[in-house]
Amino acid sequence: MFWTASAYHGRVRTMWRDSDGKGKKMTNRRVFILTTCAGLAAATLGGMARAEDRVPLKEDEALAKEFNYVIDAAKVDGHKFPDFKPGDRCSKCQIYEDGPNNMGGCAIFPGKLVAAGGWCTSFG
Repeated sequence: MFWTASAYHGRVRTMWRDSDGKGKKMTNRRVFILTTCAGLAAATLGGMARAEDRVPLKEDEALAKEFNYVIDAAKVDGHKFPDFKPGDRCSKCQIYEDGPNNMGGCAIFPGKLVAAGGWCTSFG
């Protein structure tokens, strides 16, 4: 059983469709809103469970080496990386997502957690 919505003279008409293709019209807006909220909650909770499954990024991994990732930004050589400024760290980056235990997500390293005090060459 699934639902469909279609525009009809400026209004949304929502129908339940059974497996045989026959539809039954929803009787009120409350059913639609509750169904939508339940679906959004399930999608959100499913995403949260996956976020907790991420593992910390190690400096010796190939992608980490490609972006010169370090777990402690204090160890960055300012002569080798002139764009680095003291105080730069992952937690101040635009693409850093807060996470548990001073770790967080990063779009550069999907499926991994980076250290909040870390740094890489894509800092921005």
